[in-house]
Amino acid sequence: MLEKSSTVGMRNVTLRWASGAEKKYTIEGIGGSCYERARNGSQAEMVTWRGKLMRFEVRGATCQVTPQEDGALMLTVAPGWAGAGLVLACLLLPAPLLAKSPGLRFGAWMGLGGLAYFPVIQLITGETQWWVWALCVPLMLMCSFAVLFPPDRRVPRYAGI
Repeated sequence: MLEKSSTVGMRNVTLRWASGAEKKYTIEGIGGSCYERARNGSQAEMVTWRGKLMRFEVRGATCQVTPQEDGALMLTVAPGWAGAGLVLACLLLPAPLLAKSPGLRFGAWMGLGGLAYFPVIQLITGETQWWVWALCVPLMLMCSFAVLFPPDRRVPRYAGI
C-alpha cells in the first residue's frame, strides 16, 4: 500500500510492506510523473537491493527512491572527523593554547563537520535546497570562528604570520 505526502520541495511516499511495516521514502529527481500517477492506497511493486528499496512501480510509472540509511554515513564519518581534528590540534596548536577551552574547540570542530554534512550530501545527490545552505553556512562560519580563535584572546593566533 502507498500513501503520498510532501514537504518543502520534497516528495515522499510511505510504503507498507507485506510484513505490515511502514517506511517513508523520498522520491528522487524532478520528474514527478510517478508521484502524480500514484494514488493513496495504490499497490506498488518494489525492487530491492541488499534489503534496501531502490525503486518501485505504481500504476505503470517507475519511481527511484533515496535509500534511507538512518544516519549510518554520519556515524561512520564522525570518528574519523574527530580524529582528524585531534591530530590537527596537536600538530598546529601550541600546548598552552591547546589547553585553553579544549571542550569548546572540540565541540565547534564536531559542529563544523556536522553542519558541513548536509550541504555536501545535497551537492552529491544534485538536489540542493536553498534553506539548507542559508541555515548551515552561517553556523559553519560561527563554528570555524570558535575553532580558530580562543574565547579569551582578542588577537587571532595567525595574526603574526
